[in-house]
Amino acid sequence: MDTAMKTKPSGFTLVELLVVITIIGILMGLLIPAVNTARETARRNQCSTQIKNLSLAAIQYENAKGELPGYVQSYGRHTSGSDPSDPLNASVPEHMKIGTWTVALLPWLDAQPTYEHWTEDRY
Repeated sequence: MDTAMKTKPSGFTLVELLVVITIIGILMGLLIPAVNTARETARRNQCSTQIKNLSLAAIQYENAKGELPGYVQSYGRHTSGSDPSDPLNASVPEHMKIGTWTVALLPWLDAQPTYEHWTEDRY
């Protein structure tokens, strides 16, 4: 073989590599704002859906009970027993179980088991 006929080494030159990195950077600069806009739209839609569900639950509560739920309501009395969260397992004095308007709306927000747990006269 002749030494004058050398093959060109394969691979990227520094200029080619910089061009590729620049193109990728430009594409990312265009793509990231679009992704952030989509995320913001999804968050806004989720929030508006949750507000709509709370509003519908309040309307259904009013239709069933004839009034809107109060800010704080009583959900029964706890008369006796022990508090399972107390390490000494001491007896708990008689007291009212109270909750906010969100507890009152639970049956209309597909959370009936949680509502029933709140209204039980025990811990």
